[in-house]
Amino acid sequence: QAVKYMVSHDEQSLIQEMVTFNDFTPEQARIRDKFYATLLFTSQGVPMIFQGQEFGLQTGWTDDNNNGNYDEEKLQYRPIDWSFLDTQEGQEHLSHYKKLIKLRKMSPAIAKGDFFDLYRYTNQNVIVYGYSYQTPENYNDQIVVIANFSSLDRVVENVPFFSSGTWYNVLEPNENLILSSDSLGEYFIEAKSAIAFSNQNLNLKIDKFKLIPDKIDLIGSYPNPFNGQVIIKYYSESPTKGTINIFDLSGRLIFSSGELSLEIGHNSFEWNG
Repeated sequence: QAVKYMVSHDEQSLIQEMVTFNDFTPEQARIRDKFYATLLFTSQGVPMIFQGQEFGLQTGWTDDNNNGNYDEEKLQYRPIDWSFLDTQEGQEHLSHYKKLIKLRKMSPAIAKGDFFDLYRYTNQNVIVYGYSYQTPENYNDQIVVIANFSSLDRVVENVPFFSSGTWYNVLEPNENLILSSDSLGEYFIEAKSAIAFSNQNLNLKIDKFKLIPDKIDLIGSYPNPFNGQVIIKYYSESPTKGTINIFDLSGRLIFSSGELSLEIGHNSFEWNG
């Protein structure tokens, strides 16, 4: 997949650009940056972030010596100002990026699923896109994103989803949708914002990782029954290390994997028994 990014080492931060050239306040610029970040992490391709972007750092060149040559400052060393990370604004911005990163790690639909350009409300500058991933054992993971590129709040009608049921707002857990069909009659979306929904109740709450997770779920194995080879799927709520032990019906240990690295989210292990 292609690597995509919002800013690189050759550029100023978007927040700096918006404040300097578009008369944004720093708060307004960080709100807009969150919109762009949601698109970055939910669109196709591999997202790349630049130093300090994840906590809303405003950085760039300002022609401090007033000689009109910005190229001099472009080549200067610009270390990260870590002090902003300790502010409330920095932590709130970092939390938004962490949730998006966690979404990509937890959702097989984004990592492995098929992309769908679901609908474009051309006259309103609103688009709807999504991902769907279904495994042979009927585990179905789906993501739908509604993005408003307009400078105006919009109400869009007959918004397409993949299926009926509960759709969970992955960034705002208390704003879920319950659909009786595979479309939503109408939806209000604020200007320059993007909302991501999942048909899975993902927990994107950001906590410090624990060395030992409170919960590891065994999702299942396939094929079941199996003959010679089986794939065991499991879920861990935090990254850790562990061992898979397999016992026969009498309780006798017949296989031990040795130490494995368990990533946050869905994992799988193939055993040739």
